[in-house]
Amino acid sequence: MRLAIQDLKDSTNLLNLVLENIDSAVFLTDSEVKLQDFNTTLEKLFSRPEQDLLYKRCGNAIGCVFAVEEDALCGEASHCPHCELRNSIVRALETNESTDRALLHRRFYVGDKPVEKYFQFSVRRLQWGKEPLIMVVFEDLTELESQRLMLLEKQRRLEDDLRAAAGIQQSLLPQRFPETRSCLFGSKFVPSAFVGGDIFNVFRLDERRIVMYMIDVSGHGVSSSLVTVSVSQMLRPAHTSTEAQAQKEVPDQSSIFVSPAALLEMLDNAYPYERFDTYFTITYLVLDTATGELRYSNAGHPFPVVVRGDGNLELLEAGGCMIGLGGMTPFEEGVTKLAPEDRLIIYTDGVTEYFDDRGNMFGEDRFYQYVRDLRSLRPQSMLDTLYGELMLFGNNTPPNDDISILALDYLG
Repeated sequence: MRLAIQDLKDSTNLLNLVLENIDSAVFLTDSEVKLQDFNTTLEKLFSRPEQDLLYKRCGNAIGCVFAVEEDALCGEASHCPHCELRNSIVRALETNESTDRALLHRRFYVGDKPVEKYFQFSVRRLQWGKEPLIMVVFEDLTELESQRLMLLEKQRRLEDDLRAAAGIQQSLLPQRFPETRSCLFGSKFVPSAFVGGDIFNVFRLDERRIVMYMIDVSGHGVSSSLVTVSVSQMLRPAHTSTEAQAQKEVPDQSSIFVSPAALLEMLDNAYPYERFDTYFTITYLVLDTATGELRYSNAGHPFPVVVRGDGNLELLEAGGCMIGLGGMTPFEEGVTKLAPEDRLIIYTDGVTEYFDDRGNMFGEDRFYQYVRDLRSLRPQSMLDTLYGELMLFGNNTPPNDDISILALDYLG
């Protein structure tokens, strides 16, 4: 059914009404890239009156910084051969090629001031009688892009903070182990892509006893790292340094370090979940290097493993709930004895809960089998080999949690 003349006029008026009220700027150029028509959004976008836009070349009309500052016509300024907008208009004129949602980043003079702008534009060729016209639709993305760049800057700063936190975390790991003829140590720490909450340490308590602990604070990021640092500082032997410990300078320690269960109770009182909004697991062990007696307690941590000289495994299971739950159950303290050629292994769940690229978990059974099969290797060689097998299992998938393992061979 053919439209009546009045209907056609009404439809044209409706179209004009729509164009005048949309957020996108729309303009038409002729074969000389001069503006022939536009909606009021274009005037508002560049703060230019109609007489400064109509019949002006595109770059001059919308205040291209190159055209303005070089006092040149659009098409003759230095940047024109590289201008995405002008090249899109020319291609549409010459080859009828359309452009969809291309990006344009440049300074434009809005009023009398150059302003950095981000636009998305589309170009279409229209035929009006024998004359080709190019329709350009402009969308101003400047505010969105500014917000995106602001978020990227915040992300960069956060990543810098995380790297700094990771550096602090790794600086707290033991650089040297206490010198003793009865023990041989090895360790492996591989941080995840995020700052995790793992930390471990080994220090001499007195002439005979050595303390070992490993902590895993829940979550990732700076907050977990801060709790990790706080706990490690609380457990740092007073008036000692790593160098002093390594040189066998033995301070007189508080009795709280002697009893694993008492120490875990102290931590549980000092780090309530309500105050720190996190919890952590810990295993804490005290070894008498002269007799091989090993006292320990776990707070929700993976059970330490003793690999006996004959290959049998003993899991050290005594303990209680994770730290931060307010003493829901008392912490039990276990005692075992290491014999010459026995090996002690403590670790975090980043090892057993490591997943490959297909979603398969490494698991405890596989971990136990490897520590049994690799018992003939020295501690550090064993841990390096174990980590290699872990990466082989996971097709080198980056770990999503810290991987921490500490091994001790008791020599008697």
